[in-house]
Amino acid sequence: MVFQNKLVLMEMMAKKGVRILTNAKVKEITADSVTYVSADGQDVTIPAACVVSVFGYKTYNPLESIAKELCPEVHVVGSAVKAGNAMTATKEGYEAGLAV
Repeated sequence: MVFQNKLVLMEMMAKKGVRILTNAKVKEITADSVTYVSADGQDVTIPAACVVSVFGYKTYNPLESIAKELCPEVHVVGSAVKAGNAMTATKEGYEAGLAV
């Protein structure tokens, strides 16, 4: 997320009393609560009127090895190299295109 947007969003959430949990695996969402497994492996149930799930980025590159078997020149860009954002991936793709 662009830093300026993140800063504003975090301030807004703090003012509204939004509780942020990281490293939590959601097990169940009901009409008035959420149950999750905490980072230390404990099941925790808390009251919740609204639940927002946010998932981080993770590198994903299942095709590079196959492409390298079939093509003499392979350029890997974007989240296949490092989790990032669309602007970074677009720049890397542009640069790879120029290199061909």
